[in-house]
Amino acid sequence: MSYETYIRHASGDTAILFVHGIMGSPMHFERFIPQVPDEYGIYNILLDGHGGSVREFSKTSMKKWKKQVDEAVGFLLKRYDKIFIVAHSMGTFFAMDAAVKYSGRVKGLLLLQMPLKIGVKPFAVKCSLKVLFGFIKDDDEFMQEYKNANISAECYCFSHLFITLCICKFLIYLSSSYALFQVLPYL
Repeated sequence: MSYETYIRHASGDTAILFVHGIMGSPMHFERFIPQVPDEYGIYNILLDGHGGSVREFSKTSMKKWKKQVDEAVGFLLKRYDKIFIVAHSMGTFFAMDAAVKYSGRVKGLLLLQMPLKIGVKPFAVKCSLKVLFGFIKDDDEFMQEYKNANISAECYCFSHLFITLCICKFLIYLSSSYALFQVLPYL
């Protein structure tokens, strides 16, 4: 494995796209590749400007990288029924975008070291609980706007307090190499 895109075609109906982070390369995933079953296709992409000179890197952009990931998914969708994306750091943003864009065909994401800090502040919890249980006074303009800004009280409270915490715990679990090795044979 080197500073170039690596593609392995396979006879199965599943492929895995690997997307590295900023200043990374396909070498980031070289220890994962041997763990992928032989019947899975692999596309380990080198994002534009990476693996070369500083001048080459300075001429690229996130827009180009997003386009590259979209094109890689399109390439794989012509050959495989199911696509999974494994991404690291900045690459996780492109993976999530592709998963939304191709929601019926991208079957799963493994997001490693997402550059996001997710936190729930006590004030947000307090406001969410007020909305959920209907403890909003008619003359409390802030809370009325807070309630109106959300699709529904139940949706907001549930997603903000529960789903965020579950996703964080799940992503921490998935960020270990051990988890990847345990999950891949079952995909």
